Amino acid sequence: MFFALMSIGARGVGERELECEEAAVRLQDCCDDFDPTTMSCAYEWSCGGDGDLEPSLRTSTAECIQGLSCEELNASGVCHLLLLMEEPEEDEVRHPGSLDDVFAEVCS
Repeated sequence: MFFALMSIGARGVGERELECEEAAVRLQDCCDDFDPTTMSCAYEWSCGGDGDLEPSLRTSTAECIQGLSCEELNASGVCHLLLLMEEPEEDEVRHPGSLDDVFAEVCS
């Protein structure tokens, strides 16, 4: 039992993943056509560093998203930028940054 609890703790299940998942739900609720499966909220740690996986959003960014209204997310252009990260229209260019980059101006 102790080993199982240590494994869970070492794997990093906790606030960072939860905050990311709640932000993804918020974006899905507010941004038409946003697919939350394009985000990764998993955190996995390995001893050698190979295969480490971190959530797509920092905790501070995820908390910021949760605090914004749908109107604020849409008016800021964030919802449109999220779609550009997924699949831009023919005449548009894919957004090259990370999710944290998309929210940098809105969450500063």
